[in-house]
Amino acid sequence: MKKKLGLFLCLIFISLTTAHTTVMAEELPAFAKVAVDGVRLRMEPHTDARILAVMNIDAVLTVLGFEGDWYKVMYDNQLGYVFGEFISLPGDWTPDAVEEPFVPEVYFEPGVVNDHGVRLRAAGSTDSEILATMDKGTAVTVTGSDGEWRRVMLGDRPGYIYGVYVTLSETLESVDEVGYINVDGVRLRAENNTDSEILTVMAVRTPLTVLDKVDDWYKVDSGNKTGYVLGTYVTLGEESRAAALSANISAAPNSIVFNPDGKSELIDWSDAKQIMTSGTRAIVTDVATGISFEIRVLANGNHADVEPLTASDTASILQIRGSYSWTPRAVYVTVDGRTMAASCNGMPHEQSTIKDNNFPGHFCIHFYNSRNHYNNAVDPGHQGQVAIAHGE
Repeated sequence: MKKKLGLFLCLIFISLTTAHTTVMAEELPAFAKVAVDGVRLRMEPHTDARILAVMNIDAVLTVLGFEGDWYKVMYDNQLGYVFGEFISLPGDWTPDAVEEPFVPEVYFEPGVVNDHGVRLRAAGSTDSEILATMDKGTAVTVTGSDGEWRRVMLGDRPGYIYGVYVTLSETLESVDEVGYINVDGVRLRAENNTDSEILTVMAVRTPLTVLDKVDDWYKVDSGNKTGYVLGTYVTLGEESRAAALSANISAAPNSIVFNPDGKSELIDWSDAKQIMTSGTRAIVTDVATGISFEIRVLANGNHADVEPLTASDTASILQIRGSYSWTPRAVYVTVDGRTMAASCNGMPHEQSTIKDNNFPGHFCIHFYNSRNHYNNAVDPGHQGQVAIAHGE
C-alpha cells in the first residue's frame, strides 16, 4: 500500500513539474484541475495562511500566476493560492470538456480606497468575512471585477472591496478649498448619508472650508462644526464666497410668511413640554426667512427657555432679526424629525449655561397655550405667531 501511494505521488509530481514549465506568463489565465480530494485553497501562499475553501478532485480552477511552488488561482469566485503539487494542468482533457468554466476578467491596475472604514472581505458579498478595515487613501492592486465587487490585493493579501469604494488611480484627488452654502436650510450631517444625525442646519451664504470629497458629499468645516453636506448645496471658490459674505443680507419683514401646507404640528404646550425637556437639542427655523439655527433647552416651565448652541447659531439669530429683540416671530421647532409650530423672541436675558455661544443669556420659545413667566398668562403676541407658523 505504501509503495502504491508513493508511486502515485511521484507520478503527480512528475506530471505537475512538466505542466508548470510548459505554461508561460503570456498564456495566463490558464485552466487547471485539482488532482486529489481535500485540497485547500489558501488566502496566502504558505501553509499557515487562512483556508478559504476545501476542493475535491477535478474541481476546475483558473490559474492567474505562480509564486514559487504555489499557484495563484480563482475558484468559486474566490482568489487564493494552491500548492502546485495538487494541480493538474490540461493534458488529456481540455477546458471545452468542462461545463461552463468560470473565466474571470483579469487585469492589474493601481487602486486607492476612497472612503474611511472600507472593509476588505473574503468574497464578493456583505455576508462574507471581514479580513481588514481600511482608511481612505489605502493603496490596493485591482485584479478584476465580480459584478459590483472588485477583486484586489492589499499588499500580498487577496480579497474583495465593494466597487464604489475603489478609485482606479494611484492617488486620490485632494480637496482643500473654501466655499459657501448656496441655499437656505442645508443640513450638516455627521456622516455622508441622509439617514445620519443632523449636526446643524445652515443658512444660505454660510462660509465653509471643504476638507474632503466622498462620492456626492463634501466633508466641511463650518467654523463651529465639522460634518458632511451634499455637494450640490456648496459653491466652491474664494471669489464666490467673498461676494456672498459682502452681500447685503437682511431679514425679510415679519409680515412676509408662507403657508407650510401642514409641515408643522399645532401641539399644546402640555404635550410639547414633554418633548422640549432640559438638554434637548432642536432645530429652529424662522418662517419668514427660512434661516435655521440650533438650540438647547435650558428649562421648560411656562414655556421653553432655550440657548443658541454655538456662536454660529447666534449669528443666524442676528441675521434674521438684525439685532437682539423681544419681538415675537413665527418659527418651526424640529426635534427628532417632528416639526412643531412655535414663536420665539430674540432677546438674551437672565441665566445661561453655554459660555462660548456669544449669547449672554437665554431666550423664550412659546407653543400653543404656553404662558409668560411674569403674569402666568397666555401671550397673545406669541400665540398669533404660533398660528402663522401653523399656517392658519
